[in-house]
Amino acid sequence: MLTVYKTGLYFNEASFSIQNIVQLSLKIDERVENKTINIIAVGNPPFSIQLNWNLANENGGTAVTFTINAELNMMMKMMAAGHSKNWPIMKRKD
Repeated sequence: MLTVYKTGLYFNEASFSIQNIVQLSLKIDERVENKTINIIAVGNPPFSIQLNWNLANENGGTAVTFTINAELNMMMKMMAAGHSKNWPIMKRKD
């Protein structure tokens, strides 16, 4: 189990630590209402990461696509692969 601590949440920024793994600060890079949200790592991240949400009207509802782009070293790739097996929908590119 992963433990998240030292969290800081603000309107456009968030920071947190995952015990014995990473300390990360994120900020909203782009926000287009009802269309897209792009978040990037700031400060001194241990790896490059970008989180993207794209929204689209579909059949009277909203379809959401969430994409994580990250440049991980081999150890982090192995850890992410192990945890991603529990995610219900996952397409992974190496």
